[in-house]
Amino acid sequence: MGFTILHPRITLEITLEEVDALLFHEQILESHLHRLVTALTSDQCLKHPIIVDRQNRVVLDGTHRLAAARELGCRFIPICLVDYNNPNVVIGCWHRVVTPRLDIERMTSAIEDLGFHLEEMCLMDARGLVEKREATAFLAFNSTCFAIRGTHDDIKCIYDAIQEIEHTLRAAGYSIHYETESDALSHLASEDGCSLLMVPTISKDEVINVALSGQVFSYKATRHVIPLRPLFVNASFEWLYSPLRPEHLNARFTRHLTTKQFKRLPPSQMLDRRYDEELHVFK
Repeated sequence: MGFTILHPRITLEITLEEVDALLFHEQILESHLHRLVTALTSDQCLKHPIIVDRQNRVVLDGTHRLAAARELGCRFIPICLVDYNNPNVVIGCWHRVVTPRLDIERMTSAIEDLGFHLEEMCLMDARGLVEKREATAFLAFNSTCFAIRGTHDDIKCIYDAIQEIEHTLRAAGYSIHYETESDALSHLASEDGCSLLMVPTISKDEVINVALSGQVFSYKATRHVIPLRPLFVNASFEWLYSPLRPEHLNARFTRHLTTKQFKRLPPSQMLDRRYDEELHVFK
């Protein structure tokens, strides 16, 4: 047993887990990994626990932190176990904001050259096709929208295709960053010269099945939101490299967390990044 945090909508358990016992479900970016390795080496600790499915030990949030811990040869990593079947654990997606917009014909032609068929329609109809897996994604401008139809309905293949589209757009000189749906649509409405590549939502079962099969989705395929997120456990390298048996180490780690004070913060806090969940911040 680890350190338990009770919340009306979820129960969390913070513990130290052996890094080799955890499964990835998303790709990592080497550039992001290298920056994180440098930061962890400087801090000599891992600040925040990664979020992990209790039943299957699939990492839901914190892929790069796990990869960095492995890169540094850590034996353990702090994790926050959640019941993934809890309906209050929500899975969403990251939509792609593409800049600059330039001309519509140039962008659509670049995607069609990959073998996709683009069909112009209203945004709501295109969104419906994507969620039913009848279209790979849809490309939205402030004046029009195109459903991007491919040949696959398997979600892993769909995200592989989305990654191919991203690579093609970057090679053509576009920049891509990732936003929630509301933020992405706000960018589009602001007429700031962007277009949106809107993608489907992956189900929890699909996340688990891909991870257990030894495969991974492309980068930024999922966005997990939990009712309460623990921050700043600040697990030092002394914990992460410990030679102790897991049960003995966790007994000590739990006692350590019990001595720490904490505060609860409401959603939409800007700390090291923006958090949409309520926060349990260790001091």
